[in-house]
Amino acid sequence: MKDKNLFHLKNALKNAKEIGGKNKSIRMNASYLSLADRECARGNYRLALTYLDSCKLSTLQKDKNYLNVLVEAERGHLMLKTKNYNKAYYHLLKAKNDQEELKVTNKAGILNYLGILKAETQQLDSAVYYYKESLKDIVSKKLPKALKARVMYNLSNAYFTQNKPRKAYQLLLSSKKITDSLMFIKNGSNNELLNIKNTYLEEIKEKDLVLKEQKAALKANKKTQFRLKIILILVVIVFLISSVFFRTKIKLQKVVEEKKETEYKAQLKEKQNQKELEIKNKELTSYALQLIDKDSSIDDLLEIIKTDSPSSYKSLHYKYQKSSKNLWETFNLRFTELNSEFYYKLEQKYPKLSVTEKKHCALIKLNFSTKEIAKILNIELHSVHISRSRIRKKIGMDRSESLEKHISNLY
Repeated sequence: MKDKNLFHLKNALKNAKEIGGKNKSIRMNASYLSLADRECARGNYRLALTYLDSCKLSTLQKDKNYLNVLVEAERGHLMLKTKNYNKAYYHLLKAKNDQEELKVTNKAGILNYLGILKAETQQLDSAVYYYKESLKDIVSKKLPKALKARVMYNLSNAYFTQNKPRKAYQLLLSSKKITDSLMFIKNGSNNELLNIKNTYLEEIKEKDLVLKEQKAALKANKKTQFRLKIILILVVIVFLISSVFFRTKIKLQKVVEEKKETEYKAQLKEKQNQKELEIKNKELTSYALQLIDKDSSIDDLLEIIKTDSPSSYKSLHYKYQKSSKNLWETFNLRFTELNSEFYYKLEQKYPKLSVTEKKHCALIKLNFSTKEIAKILNIELHSVHISRSRIRKKIGMDRSESLEKHISNLY
């Protein structure tokens, strides 16, 4: 019953973790050790070693105790199974020394493992010594006969390998007698258990029949009650659906009317905003054109002053440049505020455009000429042409296409 065995061992570990208390680590170690022993017997050596590592990590006591001896012995056994003889010898010898110090009853098992290790490494004299010591401990402490039969069988193999067939044969016979006697007792116990099991199963069957009849009666009653409940629930649901339907219908009508009204207002507001934006852009354009005309006139006057009165020219030219720069900065700020939506759409569609190129696009949209754009942005005419060329490349336009038309269709 391996599955149930594993289930209970894992439950034991879970309970040990949950209970806590003074002996929590000891209980956890015992559970880990049992799981390691089980997995080692099944050949899952890596998993067994994981459980043993967990057992060691959870040990908080520094002093030696019986559980530590068992852990060391099991680790040595596991190393022996995986043919890691050096580590196996280290752990088994440590377990042997610790148990002698603590005077516990695990000596025979450890000595048997040491005998197996020596036999597998062809140290037969040492193997025979450990097997004999193990048998002495089994006899003196009246340990289980199954262990005695196992050690005798191992000693028999060692004698046979040493070419001592008579001793090997006698030990093999003794081992077999013990095994046969144990099997007879086991079979007798099994028969008795089977009889008890059969009686128990018959009682369970009778109880199951009574329970089935009771369940059938309860099921019939439940069906009747369930049908009545369903009918009542259906009536209530129909009533609720009807009332909800009429209320929803009225609400939907209101929502539709409100939505239409909201959409109509939004459209009106958008049209109004569009008109206001157009008017403001026109005013701004007109203002910019006036500034350009004014700048042209002032430039002409300054040229005359430069010729007629060179001494006054420098101060007037500086004063004019400063005033002109402030006016154009005011214009740029106002222009950016009015065309923020256009800039946003331009950013979404062509994120690679620089700030100056975006301004350039907005001025193109307002139908400014190349000279006017140069004046507004305070750059050379040649720079405007270069900027337009860069804009074309970034938005992927051919020379044959109209940049003005393309930008006008953006917003």
